[in-house]
Amino acid sequence: MAGYNGRLVLKGGSLDLRDDGTVHLPGVTLFTGDPAAVVTVDLAPFVKHELSLVASPLIQHFDPATTVIGKHCQDLHTALDIDDTKPQWRVFCDPQTIDFDLFDFADTVGDLFEEAFTDAIDKLLHHGPLHDIILAAIGSVADLLRTLLDIPDDISEWLSDLFDVSFGEFNLILQFVADFFGKCLSFYQPDDPFPMFPKTSDLAEVMVPIQHLTATVGDAELVVTADIGAVS
Repeated sequence: MAGYNGRLVLKGGSLDLRDDGTVHLPGVTLFTGDPAAVVTVDLAPFVKHELSLVASPLIQHFDPATTVIGKHCQDLHTALDIDDTKPQWRVFCDPQTIDFDLFDFADTVGDLFEEAFTDAIDKLLHHGPLHDIILAAIGSVADLLRTLLDIPDDISEWLSDLFDVSFGEFNLILQFVADFFGKCLSFYQPDDPFPMFPKTSDLAEVMVPIQHLTATVGDAELVVTADIGAVS
């Protein structure tokens, strides 16, 4: 632990920072014991974030005898205890563009607008049809405000999609990181052949070879399809 003694010269006087944990003005002691003053501001209700990701599924048939894994991916697989000793179909997330807004200005302003007017209406009017109609109108205006304020960001995302590149240094860094993890870590990996029925005391294990695995992305889900080969 290092001790300290310092002095900040002010106009008309000086501020002493002492090694004993005391902040002292001439004639006035501001803090003793622990001079730390902490002010905590909760910004969570007012700050929104937005992450836009354009990606596609990338399918690989993994064969331990022939598939090459890079050193960094091998180290990551070892750390995460991923089994690279058996054939598998592996589905990866291949990111094309990333747009991350640390402060989503449009949503933040829209939420503040909606909350302020909603609180005002709640105080002025009792709950009823008129109250509900006005709140619905406020919500519509807030949505329009969010849309208008988000136009510049939408244009940036459209250009990113058009040129297939992330704009901004931070977004580029995120894309490089996502590329590495996306191509190292699969989010779905069925064994090939796939164990359809486990071995029992009366029956042998039934394995089903998987061929021509494909993945398509819909509006709300990822659909994986495959052909089944000869049952062994």
